[in-house]
Amino acid sequence: MKHTTGKCAVSFSGSDDFSFAVIAEDGGSICHVTKWSEDKANANLIAEAFNVANETGYTPRQLANQKAELLELLENIVDAQYDPKGSLASLNGAVREAREKIKKSIL
Repeated sequence: MKHTTGKCAVSFSGSDDFSFAVIAEDGGSICHVTKWSEDKANANLIAEAFNVANETGYTPRQLANQKAELLELLENIVDAQYDPKGSLASLNGAVREAREKIKKSIL
């Protein structure tokens, strides 16, 4: 997926307070929304998702997947640490797996 790069912002595109556009840094229009009360919130959400994707290099979906994966790894570490039948080896294995996944997500 190729998208416009750089920051964007929400701009009023009309004098009626009901027309908004998400505008790229270079002044180009990314999308327009009009007429409904939630459209300003939608335009702000689009701008935020666009800016986060450009800042991180990940789409919102990729970030959500990464968050879920990292939380699962953290849960594995906590479970291994507090499992009364667990061993130090299982805790070390959970930590090692987490470190490997973190390295992959940073690169």
